[in-house]
Amino acid sequence: MSVLTPIDVGPEVIESGNVLVVITSLHCKPCKVMKPWLEDLADEFGDSAKVVVVTHGVDPEFMRYAKGVKSLTGWPYTIIYKDGVMAGAFFGFQTEEHYKCHIRSVMEI
Repeated sequence: MSVLTPIDVGPEVIESGNVLVVITSLHCKPCKVMKPWLEDLADEFGDSAKVVVVTHGVDPEFMRYAKGVKSLTGWPYTIIYKDGVMAGAFFGFQTEEHYKCHIRSVMEI
């Protein structure tokens, strides 16, 4: 499975299963560093989790229905949804291993 964008999915994507939403910015250098391994995560998790990358300011429709997003103070901002409920969130650059560990523990994968 590849990384999805808001164009690929609608609001229902958050409502079912495990979903990792990474909110990025066009000018965020750490966000650009993360993109290749977000693809790897999407492939690794396959059907057990969806990975959605949202670009702040470019995807305002998605930002309206993203639960748990009140205000953003920095990028990347990551939200993990489990069956429509926000199960975890963190912001700032993290290592790929940190992402994997955190996602697995929240999503129980």
